[in-house]
Amino acid sequence: MSGARDELIATWKRAVLETASGAHPRSLLEEGLGVHVITAWNPGGQLSDLERNRQADEVLERALGDLGVRHIRTTGRSADNSWREEGWSLVGSNRELALALAKRCGQLAIYEFSPTASRIIMCDSGEIIDF
Repeated sequence: MSGARDELIATWKRAVLETASGAHPRSLLEEGLGVHVITAWNPGGQLSDLERNRQADEVLERALGDLGVRHIRTTGRSADNSWREEGWSLVGSNRELALALAKRCGQLAIYEFSPTASRIIMCDSGEIIDF
């Protein structure tokens, strides 16, 4: 792994994820169904302005609604609140759908939570990173 990639993955592992109620997305697990967390903000890991991020988020939210995916507003942030991104927890979705949506939004990775694991899944390669 490259140094920049390692640093990015370490940042993702340290991120604080919270649903609109303040709970961790893992709290949304139902009957063994997984939860995937995706965002449309800052595609390709490049900072975008707030308006562009909000527009991309609206497009993603419409797609989730059109697909009938149960989705809960979820925020990813740094522990010191110096960085923050809005996104969605997809409840009961499958990995393939979450990856397809994230790729469409230009994302590098998604989070996946199951009853037994917490993972980062890379969008380009499907590489699984447990944490």
